[in-house]
Amino acid sequence: VEEAYREEILALPSIGAVYNPNIEKIMEVDPEMTIAQVGIQTSMANAMNKMGKPAMLFQMRSYDDVIDHIRVFGKLLENEAESEAIITDMEAKKKAIVDQLPDTPKSVVIMYVTSSSLAVKLDNSIAGDVAGILGLKNIASGLPPDTLGSETTPLDVEYIADQNPDVILVTSMISSNEDAKRVMTEEFGNNPVWQTVRAVQDGDVVYLPQEYFLYNAGHKYVSGIEYMAKGVYPGIYGAL
Repeated sequence: VEEAYREEILALPSIGAVYNPNIEKIMEVDPEMTIAQVGIQTSMANAMNKMGKPAMLFQMRSYDDVIDHIRVFGKLLENEAESEAIITDMEAKKKAIVDQLPDTPKSVVIMYVTSSSLAVKLDNSIAGDVAGILGLKNIASGLPPDTLGSETTPLDVEYIADQNPDVILVTSMISSNEDAKRVMTEEFGNNPVWQTVRAVQDGDVVYLPQEYFLYNAGHKYVSGIEYMAKGVYPGIYGAL
């Protein structure tokens, strides 16, 4: 929660989980406009529109999406000067990171941990987008998605071992970042193929926090870029 608005935010009525908002509770609030996320909230937004309550759907997967939406909200709130100031600051911080990247990029695999499965993230995910900004080679680039438009492809440990990435990045949708570490530790121990992967042998496994890589960090997106940069290149950006 943003500290400056903590009390105000916590005092707002709950309308359910981000992935399953309660339309009845939203209607009780009687909003003039509803802002929703493409994918997990599309059906909710469609239902709101059918009931005559305007709902806007936003795609928030990439850095460019964030920049575009900050501009949109600046116009909606009639505060374009502040939105442009935020964008200018983000662009400057991003450039400062990118300008320090080494000439020879490292290769990565981006694991995705849930309570019931393991998969690999593609370039159209938040982590994939950040890896692209940092010039990293995502070994899953070009692999077929689980379903049309999906961010993930099935886990193939033999393929990962064959590609032998320099670093393993781990994203998660599970109860906590700590549980993601526990699941991956068990996975590494249970499947001997993992022990042939250089990143496992060297301990080059970076756990990406959910606040940056599960939920889109919005105006703090550059903090996610910096986090991954430190995880992959601690010698350049400093240790996590």
